[in-house]
Amino acid sequence: MKLSSHKALMTVLILCGLLVPPVIFTMLFLQAPSISAENARDIIANGKVNSILIDVRSAREFEVFHLAGAINIPLEKIQADDNLSWQNHLKNREHIFLICNMGFLSAGATERFHKLGFPKAKNIEGGMDAWLAGGKRDPERAPVRVQTPYGPGPGVPRLEFSLFEQALISFAAFGIKPLYGLISLGLILLLFKNRKTDAVALKWAMIAFFLGENACAVNFLFYDEQSLLMEYLHMYGMMVSFGFASYAFMVMLDTRVIGFTDKNEKCILLANCRQCFKYQPVSCNLRLMFLYLVPATAIIAGIPLSGDLASYFYVGDVFGGDVLFGHFLYQQIIEYRICSLLSIVFLVIAGFYLFKFREMGLPVAKIYFAAALGPLFFGLMRFIMFEVYRGNPLWAEAWEEITEFIFIGFILWIVWWWRGPDMQFPFSSKKR
Repeated sequence: MKLSSHKALMTVLILCGLLVPPVIFTMLFLQAPSISAENARDIIANGKVNSILIDVRSAREFEVFHLAGAINIPLEKIQADDNLSWQNHLKNREHIFLICNMGFLSAGATERFHKLGFPKAKNIEGGMDAWLAGGKRDPERAPVRVQTPYGPGPGVPRLEFSLFEQALISFAAFGIKPLYGLISLGLILLLFKNRKTDAVALKWAMIAFFLGENACAVNFLFYDEQSLLMEYLHMYGMMVSFGFASYAFMVMLDTRVIGFTDKNEKCILLANCRQCFKYQPVSCNLRLMFLYLVPATAIIAGIPLSGDLASYFYVGDVFGGDVLFGHFLYQQIIEYRICSLLSIVFLVIAGFYLFKFREMGLPVAKIYFAAALGPLFFGLMRFIMFEVYRGNPLWAEAWEEITEFIFIGFILWIVWWWRGPDMQFPFSSKKR
């Protein structure tokens, strides 16, 4: 397979990664009648209507943690039989609400309820995550309460932030974030007409980054951080940005430092290797290094797989306003599971080409290796930050903004360092 066809394949994979989750989301959520968590809470808190809240998670999950007043009918039980005794208790209910962690299982359960003759059953959009997150928005609503083996408690505990922490998160959100957004936009304009491979890769890295961060801003400003689609686009933009940036750096090292790809250029490592596959039938030490890096990187990519999946939320006062901080379950699934597995898959493909096609497979392996680094860097970054600061996710949010600023600053420095006629930058007049 030629290199150009692999680029086409990578484009298809990127498009599939972009389109599949929204399609799955549409199939799961738009088919089942649903209601927002806030509206369901209002109806239940009213007490004047005959309503019931059904938790369709497993009995074990329900025992560990559930919303106060909910009853447990596991999805397996709902799907098992058409003539279950619990159905008799639901026929006179005016409202039947079904809930799970994220709304996926309860969407399927809602469709099942309709087939069993309960047309008033509705799925709670966003599940427990949305229910708990919504508990802080309107103080006039009934407070969210949960039940655990240790007794009842508040659904969203409060944190007391120091003045420094409040200033830090405010500066990160309204200072650092807009600044690196403007820098990334400037880099896009700067690189827009450049046709060099490394510059084109950097341009697309900045486009993905800019669009992803704007999706994050839209989610914060207009959806109160409750839009699954906007948050997915944010995460997807970061993964693609890290992947393209990784590929750009590898191309820069190859073409501007090492000289591996160009057969007419002497490789900088020749002095150490003393023999080169360009001139003799020998193995390339650079390929052997990549063969080592592939499994080593795969091991690192698997680290987030060991993380527990459990949503957590805190509310804290930031200069007079309550702000919700936490980590949704769907975010953890993408960051701790999907990113790791996707990275490992790309690394396996890269290793296959290195092993099968030897030195000739290195250019193709480089593409897949870079594709693996995108989800790896993003997933590992989020895993480390939100696990280290699980007790105070304000710091995780702040460090994420700082890290992204460092990332953009590094790219800006790289672009300035390698400016010149060969990079075709409009500001460049210096000959190298």
